Amino acid sequence: MAFLMERLVDEAARRTGFDRIALRRRNLVPRTAFPYVTASGSSYDSGDYRALLDQALEGIGWRQRRARASAARRQGLLHGIGLSLFVE
Repeated sequence: MAFLMERLVDEAARRTGFDRIALRRRNLVPRTAFPYVTASGSSYDSGDYRALLDQALEGIGWRQRRARASAARRQGLLHGIGLSLFVE
């Protein structure tokens, strides 16, 4: 299910012209909204998902991904990077 949701978010971003990270960030529960109850009745007690996303993006070098992909192409290689957000 997580894979399908992530693919749908990527496709929505592509079709609307949104940056795929910005679209995901827009849909994260803000830290100030906890405790948070979802429409299906699940409850989240805490979290700072936006800060965690920023930390993850920094850790994987998200801003440098295009330069790495270009360098790989020049060497005849493919380079990709994926991102998925999931809370359980």
